[in-house]
Amino acid sequence: MSRRVLIVGCGYIGSQLAVMERESGADVTALVRTDDSAQALQRMGVNAIAKDVDDVASDLPVCSSKVDVLYYLLAPPSQGKVDTRSERFVRHCHNAQLGHIVLLSTTGVYGDCGGAWIDEGAPVRPVADRAHRRVHAESTWLAAADANRWGLTCLRVAGIYGPGKLPVERLRRQDPVLALAESPWSNRIYSKDLVRICQAASQAAYPGVINVVDDEPSSISAYFMAVADCLGLPTPVEIGLDEAKARMSAGLLSYLRESRRIRNDKLKQVLGIQLSYPTLALGLADIVQSPSAEKI
Repeated sequence: MSRRVLIVGCGYIGSQLAVMERESGADVTALVRTDDSAQALQRMGVNAIAKDVDDVASDLPVCSSKVDVLYYLLAPPSQGKVDTRSERFVRHCHNAQLGHIVLLSTTGVYGDCGGAWIDEGAPVRPVADRAHRRVHAESTWLAAADANRWGLTCLRVAGIYGPGKLPVERLRRQDPVLALAESPWSNRIYSKDLVRICQAASQAAYPGVINVVDDEPSSISAYFMAVADCLGLPTPVEIGLDEAKARMSAGLLSYLRESRRIRNDKLKQVLGIQLSYPTLALGLADIVQSPSAEKI
């Protein structure tokens, strides 16, 4: 009998994961917010249900029967320090029979580490509200898993890039970047590797936290420049921090206030993952060569 998989929040990563799971023989159901998203997944051969998790009166019948694997990929709300979506969904799952949960979180929960190398043993020190929401989501799901004896793997994921997920418009506008000498360390993961890692996490059923990053941290500015070079776009102009505070969005500035380099030893040891794209250069080369390459 094929295992029953439920994917909650089936967007950029979730849709790829749904196809991978379906091709492996799983019985896949995807929960999305809109009818358009559901229809797009159905055209890909994935059973999809349109339900708004934010609607407290909305019934979620997909949680009323046995689910072997639940991938919870739904992003928190855009404001505040509490993930009300996780809270509501957990309440819907009160009587559900869940085998194992794979929760996508973020490496942003570690906050600013001053560029130091860290692993899963580092304490969570969220600074930005977006990171506080993720910490709240982690604690919400962990408490529910403990209370209901569900298995839970929390994947703390770095910045995701991949086909269709590059800062092309920003580079086309020739927005400036923070000077390389001032730009903080950051980490990332290629989308194709992340999808494989999600499935591997569901199969290994490891009860704990795993960081999901590639082998090569770099600065945020170096990332923008590498993408520009790969796609043949103009190299962004570098500006100092004082000018950046006046010209960059609050969202981008919040990322520029945090610096860390994250180890992925546990990812490789516990899940047995060998990254197909361990460096940004390899990932960008794949994007350029793929049928869904960015249109320049």
